[in-house]
Amino acid sequence: MHSKNEKLLIILSVVVLAVFLVNMFSGNQSANDNTRISELIYTDFKHEVVAGSILSAQFVGDAKIEGFAD
Repeated sequence: MHSKNEKLLIILSVVVLAVFLVNMFSGNQSANDNTRISELIYTDFKHEVVAGSILSAQFVGDAKIEGFAD
């Protein structure tokens, strides 16, 4: 009986790990399929912020900013 519980625990652990990895590598692509991706130089980004077109922004590392525009 003890080995059945261990096998079940291992199987559940593998399933949880697989779900976690799939979610981690898929990113937010499934959350919003209508996402438009564009790159801006920093000066244009600042102009968009002043104009109120940037809804939210987040620094990712030292050289990347991600966010949502109007």
